[in-house]
Amino acid sequence: LVVEELARSGAEFLGSTEREIAVGHVFYVRADIEAAALNINLDDYDITLEQYEALSQAAMEKFGACEQYKLYAVKTHHYPCFTCLSRRQVILISGQVFKIGQTCGDQYTRYGESLQQDGLFYLVEFRGNIFEVLVAEYLKLVLFRYSKERTEIIHHNQLLEEEMPLPPGNKIMR
Repeated sequence: LVVEELARSGAEFLGSTEREIAVGHVFYVRADIEAAALNINLDDYDITLEQYEALSQAAMEKFGACEQYKLYAVKTHHYPCFTCLSRRQVILISGQVFKIGQTCGDQYTRYGESLQQDGLFYLVEFRGNIFEVLVAEYLKLVLFRYSKERTEIIHHNQLLEEEMPLPPGNKIMR
């Protein structure tokens, strides 16, 4: 019934559910449909539908515009290594990857002005929603284990093959 009403008003489907509806060129998500799909009973909260819509829109803006990035060493220097077993620092050659990460902000909301002081360069590799960016980060972290660059860092720093499964600046894999 909701879909039929929107169809009569000129709305068209962009996806496969009632939640993905466009009116003209504006992406529109009905707040009551979205809340129901997320198993949120708005009657249980002291919030108006308009307030929920604003909250929902803020969440979409925050998690819909994310980026996967790499931090590169700007100069050949000692850098911390969080996954190394035999030492706390490794020498990275200029241009080698220090960290693979993701954020729903940007380099300044994530790191402030500290990157240049730390000798690192921030490069965005992929933009998308939070899910897409997390997938990109995960794939690149897994691929790092098999990279020639990892092998070079291990040999240059005389690390064991089992060490440094992630780039030196990464602490965990999500």
